[in-house]
Amino acid sequence: MSRLLPLVLLAACTGYEPVTGDPTCPVVLACPAPVEASCTGPETAVTLGEASVCDLAWSRNDQLATYPIGQTTVSWEAGYGGFAGEVAASCQTVVTVVDDSAPEVTCEADFTVVREGPEDTLPDPPAGTATDLCDPGGVTLEVTPESLSAPSTTVTTIATDSAGNSASCSTTVDVIDLFPASELRVLGAGLAGGTTEFTLGWEPPESDDVAQLEVQRGDSASGPWTRVDAVSASNVNVTLTTTQTGWYRLLSTDGGELSGAASDPILVHAVEADGYDLSDQPVPGIGFATSLYGVVRHPVDLDGGPYPLVVLIHGNHGNCRQNGTTNDGCLVRSDHACDFPGYSTTPNAEGMAYEAETLAAQGMVAVSISANALNCRGGYIIERAQLVTEHLRRWKSWHDGVDGAMGTKFAGNLDLMRTGLVGHSRGGDAVSWVPQILDDTPIDGVDVVSIFAIAPTDYNDATVFGASWALLLPACDGDVSTLWGSDIYERSREDVWHKAQVLMAGANHNYFSTEWTFDDGARVCPRSALVGLDTQTSMLEATLGSWMVRTLDEDVPEAFHRAEQEAPAMVAAYIPGQEDLRWSYTQDDALVLEAFADDPNTNVLGGTNSSTGFSAVVPCTYTECGSTFLHRWSAIDLRWTGGEPSVTMDFAGADLSAYGALSFRVVSAVDGLNGGRREQPYELTFTDGAGQSVVLTDVDLVPVRHSYSAYTVREVMQTVRVPFEQLTAANAAFDPSTLAGVQVAFGTDEGSGAVTVTDVELGY
Repeated sequence: MSRLLPLVLLAACTGYEPVTGDPTCPVVLACPAPVEASCTGPETAVTLGEASVCDLAWSRNDQLATYPIGQTTVSWEAGYGGFAGEVAASCQTVVTVVDDSAPEVTCEADFTVVREGPEDTLPDPPAGTATDLCDPGGVTLEVTPESLSAPSTTVTTIATDSAGNSASCSTTVDVIDLFPASELRVLGAGLAGGTTEFTLGWEPPESDDVAQLEVQRGDSASGPWTRVDAVSASNVNVTLTTTQTGWYRLLSTDGGELSGAASDPILVHAVEADGYDLSDQPVPGIGFATSLYGVVRHPVDLDGGPYPLVVLIHGNHGNCRQNGTTNDGCLVRSDHACDFPGYSTTPNAEGMAYEAETLAAQGMVAVSISANALNCRGGYIIERAQLVTEHLRRWKSWHDGVDGAMGTKFAGNLDLMRTGLVGHSRGGDAVSWVPQILDDTPIDGVDVVSIFAIAPTDYNDATVFGASWALLLPACDGDVSTLWGSDIYERSREDVWHKAQVLMAGANHNYFSTEWTFDDGARVCPRSALVGLDTQTSMLEATLGSWMVRTLDEDVPEAFHRAEQEAPAMVAAYIPGQEDLRWSYTQDDALVLEAFADDPNTNVLGGTNSSTGFSAVVPCTYTECGSTFLHRWSAIDLRWTGGEPSVTMDFAGADLSAYGALSFRVVSAVDGLNGGRREQPYELTFTDGAGQSVVLTDVDLVPVRHSYSAYTVREVMQTVRVPFEQLTAANAAFDPSTLAGVQVAFGTDEGSGAVTVTDVELGY
């Protein structure tokens, strides 16, 4: 109900005669003109003039002390005979209170939102607040836009009162993505006096907003964290020193005051050196008493275990070093030491100590053992394997608390059910035999679960089983120039858990040992093609370490070990000089769809294989595929002189839901059709049962390189592997369980070419 504003009531008498009885002066009533005032609040005081009437008349009105916004009518009456008398006159006027002031609106100061991952949602836009002097309850707010977006959003709040007055303010919200670095790990480590120098590597954050990575150290995985260094976000490694074991992580920052997400922390162990030298020890399988000599590297905090044990063994090399030189000669010995006048003992075991130090920093007890007494003899591969096995027996006894060469320091601190082996040259051949020896004469509580062979020989036709196994082939191996170890890889197809092979272009045989200084690579490759000692040792550190970290836990190897992608940026950056690594990979229970051994037109699923556009499609066996082809089984040679030839495999509607990847092995053939080529372009097209498709090229996968520097070329197969999750990432509607077929097209540059393909398989 509206209230009446006071009216100014003006009554004037015009002449009267003072006679008894009714007055003869008429009552004159005149209302004032309408009054308008600006509001001073929800209620506004308005002053009206006073009424003026003759003394014989009375007057009254309903004016108020204060008036609301809007119009209020005020009535005024006048008459004779007091207020109870008869009303002689009345009038009305209007008092108008006007709201002509805008609300006062206040916005937040500009601010920045930090996202720590691409899945983080942005907050609602910040709304301002408003007050209004005259209309506190009638203000509405409009905030635009309705959501924030990167990299910056200006949010405007408009406040409007019921009179239509409005005001606005704005807040600018910057969005900065400080995502974490990922895959933090130790790339390499070494001892310098009592200090451990180690290099951390990581994959860079997937965000351009990260300007700096703060390297932090903590005493536990949850901190608290202390800054120890900072590097540019473009870096993918940093080298630090420590004398104590600690946790490390990387904090993403904008280079100033803002910080975002941190990487997962990793534990880096400070490393300690030890060793043992036991003479005249009986070793089953060796016809003479010999030395048990070990160069030991282990985490300083042994109570933090139990730790896996990794045993490393070198290959055949001179065992007597001419004093003052690095020239090594051979002397048939029965123990480790050389006591020939003018010579000292060749430190063959020490040549692999750098690998042991990297493994120890990653939480393993590593021992590089001496096989000096077995060098300068014939093959002696099985004897070396027996030597490794005897060292395992001794370590088992030391773990059980038997007082040994190093006392009881390792009692209870080893996890021998997670034992790894590493061998170089004949040592790589030997460690490939250890599973067979342990199968014949097991050591209770010892299980070898991972083996890494470096440029091995293959004197005794080893077949690896019951473990994960990796093989490193130096493409410029001047000692084992046949790349003999590839035969072990091919024979062990179905007997290992995870099997990987890597061909390292430009690598020689010797430089995986820091003590083998003769550059044998020049025997088989131009010197300009050789990558050198630092490149080889760095590559081995980064690759061996990550292999053992995964496979000793019986976990799947990393994606680059599985030939699904190139080596991570951190590995490539850690390796100085050229980096050309060609991986092959398979795993136990993989289903080989086609090896082109029998009918090349029908695969094991019952589907058809077809090809088009090739000038030659020729199945071949090991010997028929050419003298330079190292694959032991069957394959198919494909040649073309132009266009885009392709091979298509149909999977006959099979249910593939149990599998997680499809792969094939391929090598760019030594053929004039590949003249001038450095890589083979290729394209894969996958189609599911509903007709959905995904096309991937060599840019999306790994390159198939055609680059042979050796004088005598060895064609070494590499794997192209496509995890099904890559298909669904490219097309969310794609259903790998109904994979209907795959097409491999070569020659997408419309040139000529030649490849050899085999082992199309489904894996996990």
